[in-house]
Amino acid sequence: MKKDIILSLVLVAVCVISVIQAKWNQTARDHILQLHNDYRRNEGACQMNELVYDMDLEAQAKPWALRCYYEQAIAEGRGQILSYNARHITDAQHRINHAKRWFDQKALYTRGQANCGKSCCYTQLVWDKTEKVGCYSYHCPELHNGDTIVKNAWYQVCFYTPAGNLDGQEPYQLQCDTPCRDGQTLLNGLCVGQAIIPCVDLNEHCNSWQSLSYCKGKYKKYMKKNCRKACKLCVVIPCVDLSRSCSDMQRFGYCKGMYEAYMKRNCRKACKLCK
Repeated sequence: MKKDIILSLVLVAVCVISVIQAKWNQTARDHILQLHNDYRRNEGACQMNELVYDMDLEAQAKPWALRCYYEQAIAEGRGQILSYNARHITDAQHRINHAKRWFDQKALYTRGQANCGKSCCYTQLVWDKTEKVGCYSYHCPELHNGDTIVKNAWYQVCFYTPAGNLDGQEPYQLQCDTPCRDGQTLLNGLCVGQAIIPCVDLNEHCNSWQSLSYCKGKYKKYMKKNCRKACKLCVVIPCVDLSRSCSDMQRFGYCKGMYEAYMKRNCRKACKLCK
């Protein structure tokens, strides 16, 4: 009983933080996305992607949150931050508190350390190559955390792709040759648009390994990173507009100003952002 009371008063973030009614709607989506991007922007990193909200990731996060079990949701290529709290505050304040709690783990991180250690929430939050986030929150009458049951816990699950927290890698860089990767543009301190990954092999033996079917099986991860050309993993991004209205919007000056982020994602051809 004493243990339950203590847990109800303390923010817990594992990386996994209650309110009487946890409501997840478009306002919540916009808010959690803004919190993520604000923290990412303020790191002063180069080649830091602006996150976009992904409904498919939310669809994966929802059933995990509804289970009301505080435990890792392992999936290849997908990152996660799970958190809960049993304080009686608004949903918006919970989201703010959770994000701050994650970011505050920065104090536990030292650049160059072998893995994320006790700062995995922070490093996933600011992982530069992550592109998408999707979350869901739920008010659990009883949240199971190991052998402990936390009453009336507000439980939030966020999933990310591509996943961060790769051993031996830093979450972001402070000095780069260019502010953003090829194919991207800098907008309000973050990189928008789809990055173009060079279609090259980084090892002279890639073709030989490909002939031995190394592109699949236990060497798949290595080959995906180092032998993209040999494994035929290169994707050519066509220079097209994704909306029939792009030309009209370009004439009205939408390539700059308040619609700039939308135009850079959807009207690359009209805005002359590609060839």
